[in-house]
Amino acid sequence: MHSARVTLFAVSLSLLAAANALDLTPQYADMDADGLRARLPYFQDGAKRVFIMPPTGWKIDGSSLRAVLYSDQVPHSNVAFMLSPTPMLPTTDAEMKTVRDAVLALAGKDSEHVTVESEKPDSLPINGWKTHELQIAYDNSDTHYLKAMLLVRLNAREELQVLVSGPAKEFPKAYSAAMTCLRTWHKK
Repeated sequence: MHSARVTLFAVSLSLLAAANALDLTPQYADMDADGLRARLPYFQDGAKRVFIMPPTGWKIDGSSLRAVLYSDQVPHSNVAFMLSPTPMLPTTDAEMKTVRDAVLALAGKDSEHVTVESEKPDSLPINGWKTHELQIAYDNSDTHYLKAMLLVRLNAREELQVLVSGPAKEFPKAYSAAMTCLRTWHKK
């Protein structure tokens, strides 16, 4: 009986590991592109590596389930890459409302004038990904903020949430950094 429990536990662990093969802990590798050497961050995805190329001046930090991109150029903004515990990419009106409500709640209870600025299905047509983007605006402590949540279906099992946050005056640079990372996302 004891060996059956150990086997069941081992199978459960292997299924959990397989379910989240993408590890968002930033690692680095030296790459050679046409004679130019560059140190690029990557995430481990099973036996493969997912490389990204953040813009100059942007740093990345994180753990297995969440990586954060930040820069001194926009000190009050950041970009977070997170794996969805359960896929949220909406396909029905009810699911879109659920996602919309969840993103609006990200503004926080002390925020005022919380509005949806834009909502775009399939806003990032690369890598065959299905995506859904929702941008909100809100005021907090006399500052106008923007947040964008981009849901990216990476494969049949994994969905990436990309959350861009910051004051309205910094937001375009943070948003651009997020899009640069996603557009340069490639496996080797």
